[in-house]
Amino acid sequence: MPTFHQRKVHLWYVLSVFFVSLSSSLFGQTNAEDSLLYQLEEQSLPEQIDRYVALTRMFWEQDPARSLYYGELATALADSTQDLQRQMEAHRALGGLHYYQGSLDKTLWHNNLAYTIASGLQDEQKEASQLNNLGIIYRDQGDYRRSMQMHSQSLRIAELNGMDVLLAVSYNNLGRLYMDLKDYERSSSYLYSGLAKLATVPEDNSLQLALFGNLARLYARQQQTDSAEHYFRAMLQLSDETNNVNRMAEAYQGLGVLRLEQKRYDRAQYYLQSSV
Repeated sequence: MPTFHQRKVHLWYVLSVFFVSLSSSLFGQTNAEDSLLYQLEEQSLPEQIDRYVALTRMFWEQDPARSLYYGELATALADSTQDLQRQMEAHRALGGLHYYQGSLDKTLWHNNLAYTIASGLQDEQKEASQLNNLGIIYRDQGDYRRSMQMHSQSLRIAELNGMDVLLAVSYNNLGRLYMDLKDYERSSSYLYSGLAKLATVPEDNSLQLALFGNLARLYARQQQTDSAEHYFRAMLQLSDETNNVNRMAEAYQGLGVLRLEQKRYDRAQYYLQSSV
């Protein structure tokens, strides 16, 4: 058994390489931004709002200051109109930026507003989506009871309306929540239900990666190393195929931590260095 000092050293090493590079091709992003801004002044106000929302999302992780600039433009323009649909999308986008920045209070404010608008519009798909967003925020705030309420309500809406993708999203979120609550049996049941439902809908690589990651972490918490490694490797392969650098970094990090626990320090160093 490693000594307390060895555990401290190993923990320090994991933390020292935990930072994940979120940058992607600057050249590609610049071209996409230019394309969205092209002839912006000649477009209608609704089209301008749509483009600013798209730009807000484009720079969520890579350039928060630019994302905030476009997000505030989008919400200001949308709020000056009677277009509730675009108001909802603008606040959803700005809430997403604040989530990536760790500002949960601002995230909650914008997402609550978007949920209120979706409910008023009787847009059940967006309502269910917003309930999932709120559930994630409450979970991150440690309010597991309210998080459970939000995800369970979203699940019911999705079930009643045959929204298979949102069903898979809710299963994934409930699986993650029960993992945090250390109810691993329920967590596993929801996560595998998510994978099964995902197999019946058009390909959704982002959701599949999230499910792979949660299953890998679930098995890692239970010290079921082989199963954890299986899903980390599945995550690594799919993220490589889809050029998802953030999920790829998570997979490398997970494999590195597994190797640390196995005291295979050379391989741990390789995977952890690959994650940054």
